[in-house]
Amino acid sequence: MRRATTPFGPFPPPTRVLGARQVLAGHFNERTHRWVARRRAGERVVDIAAEEGVSHQLVSRSTIEHGPFPPYDIYSATQSEWVTLRRDGWTLRTIAEAAGVPPQQVAFSTKGHGPYPKPGAVLPPGVIGVSDVARRLGVTRRTALRRIDQGLVPQPDFVTRAGSRLWLSSTFPQ
Repeated sequence: MRRATTPFGPFPPPTRVLGARQVLAGHFNERTHRWVARRRAGERVVDIAAEEGVSHQLVSRSTIEHGPFPPYDIYSATQSEWVTLRRDGWTLRTIAEAAGVPPQQVAFSTKGHGPYPKPGAVLPPGVIGVSDVARRLGVTRRTALRRIDQGLVPQPDFVTRAGSRLWLSSTFPQ
């Protein structure tokens, strides 16, 4: 209907829609302008509707002519936090559970900000593994393992049940 009548308009906004509550024209314009401003600020239609106590379709229909609006990125507010957590070694699943979203959404949102370390067990502060020893010695992991096996590096302070060799960070000062 709008497309068919647009060449003959502009028309004043409707104040009464069949089956809907009657809204005064002044209130309608004020409300629409408020919704338009919020959509331009990047808020989602469903969030605006929930706060205003109306349907999301009403917000969408009332503001559509004032668009286009920036796409809403559900992750923009938390994306930098997710990137930081991934860089700290958190798994996608752990981040997603904390945020209440599927892991695929976390992966998609943080994809371009990698690479990320492979998730695994996080060592307690003050404890380092073979990779950290290699980094501190300025050699590759393979060379560090060879030096450990040859006895050129101090013996590990701990050996886990799985056989991982761990040292106190004080053993290898930076």
